[in-house]
Amino acid sequence: MGAGVVANSRDMDQDVQLNHYKFYPELDHPYMGKLRYYHPAALKLSEAEAEVKRPVLLGEHTDYVCREILGMPQDEIDRLRQKGVFD
Repeated sequence: MGAGVVANSRDMDQDVQLNHYKFYPELDHPYMGKLRYYHPAALKLSEAEAEVKRPVLLGEHTDYVCREILGMPQDEIDRLRQKGVFD
């Protein structure tokens, strides 16, 4: 029979071992300042560095996608933005 600890989010947030392994890295959020993010790393290799980034904001890459991927001219993007297409 398997057994394990039953822990709520507060227990996990204060867990010494999880904090030692930086399971909840602190990252800058553009509007909310520094926040601790849940990093569900299934595997951590001692010699490999992985960069943990914050989640993207809704619409954060709209201009890039329209311009670089879809090939839209900037005036068309501006026109669509004024019409509220991206809201």
